[in-house]
Amino acid sequence: MFTHQTIRLLAVWLFVAMSTSPFQSNSGTEPVTDDDRPVVYLTFDNGPGPRTPEFLDVLDQWDAKATFFVIGGNARNSPEMLDEIVSRGHALGNHTWTHRDLTELRPLEALTELQATNVLVAETVGRTMRCWRPPFGETSDDLIEMAATIGLGNESWIPSGRWDVDTLDWKFGYEFVLSRLESIEPDDVVLMHGGMNPDPEGLAALMTWLEANGDDYRFETLPGCTPGTIASPPPDSLAAADPATRYITTNPNLWFDIQRGSAYLSAFGALR
Repeated sequence: MFTHQTIRLLAVWLFVAMSTSPFQSNSGTEPVTDDDRPVVYLTFDNGPGPRTPEFLDVLDQWDAKATFFVIGGNARNSPEMLDEIVSRGHALGNHTWTHRDLTELRPLEALTELQATNVLVAETVGRTMRCWRPPFGETSDDLIEMAATIGLGNESWIPSGRWDVDTLDWKFGYEFVLSRLESIEPDDVVLMHGGMNPDPEGLAALMTWLEANGDDYRFETLPGCTPGTIASPPPDSLAAADPATRYITTNPNLWFDIQRGSAYLSAFGALR
């Protein structure tokens, strides 16, 4: 027999399954500049991490703006870094909660990965994210459509949410990363993992490349990623809902457990 608590959690799960974006996002405006230098889009995945402040300092030296695709679980551990990234003029993008391959997840679980990160960032910095990048660059038309229902898109730069130059800085050292950076061309989207690597070689390679090429380019946030702003969560948002819903919104692992439990119950019922 189901307890009242179980029924309540299942009801919340159904509510989440039918919900859309937890916040109303403004369209935002993109930077306007009379700088005629070609643009390069620096992007940093998987943070924020322990070395993120060092990357921010280097970007400041070149008046460079970048897009940070954050993982919800990491952002929850370093909420102050979200404020720091935004205060320095950079954009935040959604890179899911746990960096799992969304194409291997059930739809509701994939939605949870994105939605929980949306809520965390909005409640931490008061801004709604407008773009996302799928872990490993793996996505599908269904996932792109689903992400759009919660206010996330990437069609204004690369529809799949991928990149032009992958530095592989999480895997290789200074010389390799520098060789990748040296292949950059105007309008390229460059993938790095600033702040997450324990060694400084990726940062050193970026500094070397900027010293040689930084004056030749302007560095902007990705089109479509400039965040909207919110004064407070709307009354009907997930964040402002009852305590059980709010708890699950900010504790996605519980969502995952409920979803798996529901799947097990369904499978058990089918066998009876």
